[in-house]
This record gives sequence, C-alpha cells and structure tokens, in this order.
Amino acid sequence: MLASIANIAKQISLACYLATSTAVHRSFAIADNLGEVSAKGQIQTVCFDNLGLTLAATLNILSANNPRLQAGLPFVMYPVFSVLDLFGIYQGLKHVHLQTLTKDRLNIIISTWIQQGFVPSPEEVSKQEGIGLSWSRGREPWSIRIGCLNPRRCTAKLSVMTMQSLNSEDFYFLSPESLTSELKRNQEYGVLLSLREGADTTDVIRGILHASYVRKGIEACGSSSAVLKQWFNLVEDGKRLTEQNMSFLYEQMLSLGWACKNILLSTQEQARYSFIAD
Repeated sequence: MLASIANIAKQISLACYLATSTAVHRSFAIADNLGEVSAKGQIQTVCFDNLGLTLAATLNILSANNPRLQAGLPFVMYPVFSVLDLFGIYQGLKHVHLQTLTKDRLNIIISTWIQQGFVPSPEEVSKQEGIGLSWSRGREPWSIRIGCLNPRRCTAKLSVMTMQSLNSEDFYFLSPESLTSELKRNQEYGVLLSLREGADTTDVIRGILHASYVRKGIEACGSSSAVLKQWFNLVEDGKRLTEQNMSFLYEQMLSLGWACKNILLSTQEQARYSFIAD
C-alpha cells in the first residue's frame, strides 16, 4: 500500500516537473545554451536520486535489528523530506522569473502601475507572488474575477443594464457580483470581468486595467450600497483612464520583457459570451 501511494505521488510530481521544467530551464538560458542548462538540471536530479537511495539503504541497514523502527521509519522520514523538498522547490521557483502572463501576475503589474506609477519587472513580480491556494483566491473585497455571469452571485438589475448598454465594438463588460450569500447582513462584492468571444490578449489586459481603475474608485465610495448606486459612473471614469493609459502600459510591459502575446487563463476564465449576430 505504501509503495503504491508513493508511486502515485511520484508520477504526479514527475508530470508537474515535466510541465514546468522547460520554462524553468529557458529562464536560465542566457544564450543558446538551453541544452547545457537541461543537462545540468538532469544531472542534479540523478545525483540527488542516488543520494536518496543511499540514505534509504543506510537507514534500512542500521534499523535491521529493530523491526518496529524499520516499519515506522518511512512514516517519520517521508514527511520531513517532503517538507524540505517542497520548500526547496518554492525557493527555487521564486528565483525563476517567468515572463508569461497570468491573471494574478497582471493584477500585481497593474496594481503597481496604478498605485506607484511604474510597471514592475518579472523579478519584482516573482517576489510578490505567493503560492496561490485555490480557497484563498478571490476572497478580498472587490476582487476581480474573469468568467461568465453567475445568476446566484450577480446583482440582477445592474447586470441587465450593463448588458443592454453593450455594442458590437465592446469585447468585455464589467459587473458587480456578490461574494457572499444573500442571507448575510454584511454583503461582500467583487468585480466580474466577462470577455466576449474573439477577445484577444490586449482586450484581457485592457479589461483588467479597467476593472482595477474601477476598484480604485470604489475605495472613495465607502459603503457597498454607495458603490452600487454610482457603479456606472465608476465604470465610465475607469474607461476614460483606461483609454488614456492603455497604450503606454502595454509598451512598458513589452520593454521589460513580458510576453504579452498570450495570457494563461484557467478553464473558468476562458469562458466567453457572444452576441446572437456573432
């Protein structure tokens, strides 16, 4: 049973390693030395695999005269070395500065741009990125979510009025949505960014920039009820600021090495709406 569980965990880890190793190796390839970097990485893997097997064999021999200790040794050593391994991976990835864009990285870039007036480099964003646990995402007040309208979470009147104001030139719309159940006294809200079919990466960046300006305007409103009453004014003000600054923001991101051609989105974030005439 223990061997089966260990083998399953090993295969999952191997799949994760193969999926990310190319990007990690490419970040270290300063010139045309990707093959050399990959070889060094593989040598490290082989060396530590052999060291692990040597340590396991040594501990097994030392505990050969104590069957109870020998049986319990894997349950003691595995958690310790797993924690050390995960800590090493986390520290390693923090020093790998990936230029690909995700929603979380865009949030960091655009928030820094709005609050401090400059675009952070991939190295600066790497220092701010966290683990990103699924249950911790989207719970802060007026967080930005990319996806489709959820009838259980949307504010029906504002959402309908927003959709009625759309035209063929719009590739996204913003709408407030509730993050808590209607039974709670203190309602928490978020900003929904819904993308249209055919929206490209520039539209995604423009939409998140627009939503971030709206979120900044929300801070001056105070209560959530005041935000909902002034929602369309906040959206219009944010749209004006977005049109003024979008091109300069995009140029700054390109100059710092951000890969703006593609944005990695989750399955839920890839959902799109479309007009009947599309």
